[in-house]
Order: sequence, then structure tokens, then C-alpha cells
Amino acid sequence: SVVLIKDELKKKNWIVEIYGEGKLKHALEKRIKKYKIEEIVKLKGKTDKPFEKMKKASIFLLTSDFEGFPNVLCEAMACGCVPISVDCNFGPKEIIKNKFNGILVKQKSKSISSEIYRLINDKNKLKKMRMNTKIVFKRLDVSIIAKKWEELFYKIKKNSL
Repeated sequence: SVVLIKDELKKKNWIVEIYGEGKLKHALEKRIKKYKIEEIVKLKGKTDKPFEKMKKASIFLLTSDFEGFPNVLCEAMACGCVPISVDCNFGPKEIIKNKFNGILVKQKSKSISSEIYRLINDKNKLKKMRMNTKIVFKRLDVSIIAKKWEELFYKIKKNSL
């Protein structure tokens, strides 16, 4: 997806940083070389300071086809990163309010590229969405979630008597 907007990323001085290690690293290196995007896509490897890295970022991509409850998505949003995520069956859509504090896309490549393009070309939208990322925690606060669990247990107990 970065390949589709590589010229725009270069023009705007945006860098895509990929953190982590794994079996896809070699394949990613080959693709980066194939598409000649070495100057805008950096494989950073493993980091012991993910929050420090995310606080410096503006956009977070979650391209998984399947998710449960993606903690990393919440962590990125807590750091002010606007998430662009594949709208898989579970997880991201429970966290992201589409177009308000993040973006959900149906397909990977072209949809993600289009949304990145829109955000990097609309500083006001990006800024507003970055502010909205932290609102998710009003819904996910431990005291609110604990109260919901208590209510659920109470209903179950009440219905079993």
C-alpha cells in the first residue's frame, strides 16, 4: 500500500517505520528493495520502548486479517496515533469509531493507501483525529468495564434464582 503513495510520502517527508521481528522480515526487505522505497520505509527491528516510538508517530497501521482485542491498537491510540485498521470480524471495530478517532477499511492495499494519503494531506483532520484517539479510554476505563461486568454477573445471578 505504501508503494501506491510513495511519491506523496517522499514529497511530504513522511517515513514508514516497521517495528518487530519475525518470519516476514526477509520478504519485507525484498519488497522494499523491489519497489525502491528504502528511503521511506525503515525496518526498525525489535524495540524495548514501543510507547516512546508511538508517541513520536502520527498514524498507526493495523493490517491483520484477524484480531481478538488488539491491545497494541489501544496502546497506539493512547499515544495519540490515528489508527487505520482492517475492519476484521472482531476487535478494531469495538475500539475505533470510524472517521472520528480512527479509520476502518474493508480491504487492505488500496483502501489503506487512500486513507494514509487523505490524512497526510489534511493536517487539520489528522490533528482532530489525534485528539479524538484518547476519548476511547472514557469507554474502556477500568472502573467502567468493571461496573459492566458486575451488572452482567448480577443479571446472570438474578436470572438463575
